[in-house]
Amino acid sequence: QMGFVEVGHRQQVAGVQPTRRWVKGEPYGDKGGIRTHSRWELASPATAGSPFETQLSALLDLLEQRAESIRAVAESFEAGVQVAAKFYDSFNPGFHASARDIKRLADLTLSLDFDIYFLGEPTS
Repeated sequence: QMGFVEVGHRQQVAGVQPTRRWVKGEPYGDKGGIRTHSRWELASPATAGSPFETQLSALLDLLEQRAESIRAVAESFEAGVQVAAKFYDSFNPGFHASARDIKRLADLTLSLDFDIYFLGEPTS
């Protein structure tokens, strides 16, 4: 799964509806959890399961159309691309971000974070 741009919940990014959002203090889940932070997420428009490089490039294409808004958000809130990757087999995967995409992230004032999960062999 490709990560998300994470920005403050009250900031508007011109013409973009978040994929998922919540506000600090909102209840969630069946056990009465309360959100400890606010989040505004936007998933990559690339097809789920596409390679990391494809998903990152597609997300940057979308964000660059609103570069001024994205940079304004990043001035006031933590903003970045978060990659959550789940692996079910025993190989050692790698990620590649081209120099061009790293520059595109930097020009938008966005960080890049990886959460990598090795879940063992699939059960089914």
